[in-house]
Amino acid sequence: MPDSNRSTPVPVTILTGFLGAGKTTLLNRILSEAHSKRDGVCNPVSNV
Repeated sequence: MPDSNRSTPVPVTILTGFLGAGKTTLLNRILSEAHSKRDGVCNPVSNV
């Protein structure tokens, strides 16, 4: 019998890199893909 107190794992991607490395560009491409599934995005340094 499954344990009802256990939560389902949630996949998380952490995007890091140096200034000018293309993090925002990559994030914009990931978010614009039709197959991308997302619930929340946090990008405190740049505009998305």
